[in-house]
Amino acid sequence: MLAAAGFAVAEPDCELVVEDALVFAPYSKATRSAALYFVLENTCAVDIKLVGVSSDFAMHTMLHTTELTADGVSVMRHVEGGFAVSAGGFLEFMPGGNHVMLMGLVDSLEDGSQLEFDLHFADRDDVHFAAGVTFESP
Repeated sequence: MLAAAGFAVAEPDCELVVEDALVFAPYSKATRSAALYFVLENTCAVDIKLVGVSSDFAMHTMLHTTELTADGVSVMRHVEGGFAVSAGGFLEFMPGGNHVMLMGLVDSLEDGSQLEFDLHFADRDDVHFAAGVTFESP
């Protein structure tokens, strides 16, 4: 598994830290979509809200979560409005849970390459980070 080093944005009294960032392309380097996983740590004394993610490598990104239906089927759902992260808390994006869908990839993916991303928050500066690409299931 490839992982990016932690990246953070400094606030006067806190940091927003991205760790273990990984892009998983399950099919091949020619795929037109992929998933972004990472851990976001909020060291701030107040709650924050992640409202979006962007990358020059994807024409469209969506915050998703995976849920089980009453009959046990796993379904992805777009999270409108974003994710809240409690003060001093973590938000995990991982297979089978929260993730960012990357759609309309503008170029072929290469195993081991790095892609650049920006996290967008309500009332906070963006956080820029890189994530490694893998074709192997995380």
